[in-house]
Amino acid sequence: MARAASGLLCAGSMMTALRTALVHLDLSDIGIDAEGIRAFDGLLKESKRLLFLDLSGNEMGDEAAVALAGVLLGCKALTRLPVDVDDNNIGDEEMLTLGIGLEHCKALSHLDLNGNEIGRLGVGDLAGVLGNSGKALACLLLGSNALGN
Repeated sequence: MARAASGLLCAGSMMTALRTALVHLDLSDIGIDAEGIRAFDGLLKESKRLLFLDLSGNEMGDEAAVALAGVLLGCKALTRLPVDVDDNNIGDEEMLTLGIGLEHCKALSHLDLNGNEIGRLGVGDLAGVLGNSGKALACLLLGSNALGN
């Protein structure tokens, strides 16, 4: 019983340390979905120093975009968010949902949305969010999307 309590105390201390010290979190190419994003929700929302969150190469889709938007509401220090590489399935509807979360990422300077399915409507929604928030990105990557001619 004492060993279990000690393990819980250790895990609690580790989570506290991560919340205060975590700067870079790489969750790329692990097949993370909505459930996986929700599992990191508390840690990400409470992390005061998280600057870089890499979700590239996952098959996120609709439900995961909603979960990610909720997480982004608390990531105020986040400066770089790559959700690039093929198979993240972020389209126009997901971009609108993500925009709600991105609006709260006041320090965001680099947004990589390469290799998704974002079309003109999604880019329009993103532009509206960025314009309304007064955010000026240093880098916005939208290559290999469904923007058409």
